[in-house]
Amino acid sequence: MVTDASLHTTPYVQFYLRKSSFSHTIEKKVEKFDEFLAYIGGFVASLIAIVGFIFSYINRTMLSVNIANKLYSFYRKNIDYSQNKK
Repeated sequence: MVTDASLHTTPYVQFYLRKSSFSHTIEKKVEKFDEFLAYIGGFVASLIAIVGFIFSYINRTMLSVNIANKLYSFYRKNIDYSQNKK
């Protein structure tokens, strides 16, 4: 048996869907693990190249100083300047 009270119930939830005039596009790029490793490898390779150039300059300079010291004898006297101050 159906009564009038059960036919006229109020809804609990109502949803209204309207189309907006604005549009939003969201893009998400997820790198794969091998692409990430390739990126890190390229970065490390460039750092090694930069450090290599710096060390090659230092080694070249130290080699020329070492050769100059072996070709010419430099006799230096160890002067203690702290004894001369009074």
